[in-house]
Amino acid sequence: MAGAGCKRISFGLETATNSNLRNINKNATLEQYTTALRATRSAGIRTRFYMIWGLPWDNRETANALKLFIAQNQPDEWHLNTFIPFPGTPYWERPDTYGIEIVDRDFKHYYHLGRHARGAIVARNAYCSKDELEVLRDEIFAYILNLIPDKRVLYGMEV
Repeated sequence: MAGAGCKRISFGLETATNSNLRNINKNATLEQYTTALRATRSAGIRTRFYMIWGLPWDNRETANALKLFIAQNQPDEWHLNTFIPFPGTPYWERPDTYGIEIVDRDFKHYYHLGRHARGAIVARNAYCSKDELEVLRDEIFAYILNLIPDKRVLYGMEV
């Protein structure tokens, strides 16, 4: 792929625990992501991780796991999104099944602009309040930004 001009591969990592990956039906493991990342890097291709914070099973432990995985694998670029249970999804239709409570149904809050991961937390889970999820998300964001400074994230620009 590098020989054909591929410059970057983006990985939909989403989360950094195998149990969360199973819960969202990702059909991949952290070990597979690590292997793919290393192969991509060895081919001279840049890497980007897309992650979601605030899944129904997220808590302090999963926040620490995400920070550790990023520290160990250091993608060239990253994007941290906030979990949003959109209408029509199982999370919206059956939140109790996932142990979440949708605490904000104002759709103006459902879209975060830019790349700063500061979209509103609109659901709490069985492990964390809305405020706790926000604090942990901001800790993750600051940790990753310090580890892997990214002007796209700081200034909301595409490069």
